[in-house]
Amino acid sequence: MLLTSAELDLARQEPAPAAAKLNRVDLKTSAATRTRTLTLLAQAQDAQNLPETDQTYRDAITGATTEEPRARYAAYLIRQGREDEARALLDALAKTEKKASGLYRRQEREWFQMAAGLRKELK
Repeated sequence: MLLTSAELDLARQEPAPAAAKLNRVDLKTSAATRTRTLTLLAQAQDAQNLPETDQTYRDAITGATTEEPRARYAAYLIRQGREDEARALLDALAKTEKKASGLYRRQEREWFQMAAGLRKELK
């Protein structure tokens, strides 16, 4: 319930209440909950220009159950002017996509497409 409520806060451009809710989520529940929570928290922190955004994205990537945190982190890096780091991350995403099963590629299509768009943006 906290995750859904935080997502709604972010959609309403209200990152502070979203972050407050996300900080209450038990990250030990499951890897999927941890990934989703930390990814949303990083987005909320980014919207507030908080310095911990970078580390939160890195934490979300560790043990991630989806490609979303890597794709969103790459976008964040580009916005921060850290294009070389973003390029390396996007290259790793491309390798993952190339090696992935058809099912995984379909499940992660949104994030692979986002990464492809970001790679084009960097050229």
